[in-house]
Amino acid sequence: MTPAPPCTNVHLLTDASVDVIMRQQAVETSAANMHEINNLYQERLRRIINPYVKDANTFITVMREQNVLISGSTTLSFIDPTAVASQWPTQPGDLDLYTPQSKFRKMVKHMKDIEGYVVQQIYDGLQQRRKVLTTHLLRAKVVKAFSRKSLPDDPSKKIPYEQENFKGISSICILTKGDRRVDIIGSRTESALYPILSFHSTIVMNAISADHLFMAYPELTFKR
Repeated sequence: MTPAPPCTNVHLLTDASVDVIMRQQAVETSAANMHEINNLYQERLRRIINPYVKDANTFITVMREQNVLISGSTTLSFIDPTAVASQWPTQPGDLDLYTPQSKFRKMVKHMKDIEGYVVQQIYDGLQQRRKVLTTHLLRAKVVKAFSRKSLPDDPSKKIPYEQENFKGISSICILTKGDRRVDIIGSRTESALYPILSFHSTIVMNAISADHLFMAYPELTFKR
């Protein structure tokens, strides 16, 4: 691990890895320093979600109210903004939002109605784990709940998270706006963290909430 810089200027840590910031926290324990570091984390969160939403502060409030987590490659870029492709196994390509089971549809509605995204595909991970919702009855319910447009029929499209353990996932929705893509993943429980702990690799068992960073295996993640 990189040693913490011998300074008290938090602004110098703007692009530092989280492990460096944690070491600085251990050295500088004053309330003022903790406040500045918290502001640094919030600014970093705004920076990574800005490309996907109209107003980052409003979206963070929604995350807090709905208990939504961000995970995947975006979280790795939060942990170390300067990491290059040779360091991380994947680079941010979309925004992955994990919701409690009861908040899934609310988040899809928010991304559609407020952020202007369009639903491309919806998957039912609870009853048909790797099958697109195609029956007339389910299709009618989905269209009514999420969009007045028909969902695309394209069996050639790759089902996301194909390599993941589906036991923690109840629903998946893919939305796009221009070249931006957001995946909303509904947990099978009221904990949005539940499916994240079923990932195929410890390096992606990390998540960001509106106010906290969770890392299941911090030492392994920092070693990458």
